[in-house]
Amino acid sequence: MKHTMALLLLATLFLGPARAQKKPRADRTSADVHALTELEMQWVSALMKSDTATLDGIFVDGYVDTDEHSQRSDKQGVLSVLKSGELKMESIKLSDMKVYV
Repeated sequence: MKHTMALLLLATLFLGPARAQKKPRADRTSADVHALTELEMQWVSALMKSDTATLDGIFVDGYVDTDEHSQRSDKQGVLSVLKSGELKMESIKLSDMKVYV
């Protein structure tokens, strides 16, 4: 009987926190999906407006872009062509976006 009680106590100690963490994880996943979707929308909006200040905040220093002609540019390269007006987006359409966290 003592062993059964000890096992039940141990199971409660280990499984209780695991159950408690499931709901917050789902909430975090939903919040993460929302945050990533919003960031993507900000990125597109900034590209359409050539808003280099916003893009500078979105891109990490090691950002690398590969365009439709397989040309690669780093963060500063992309920002400089946007600032100069050499690159101007006519339209960007996001479709069927799925976010996996």
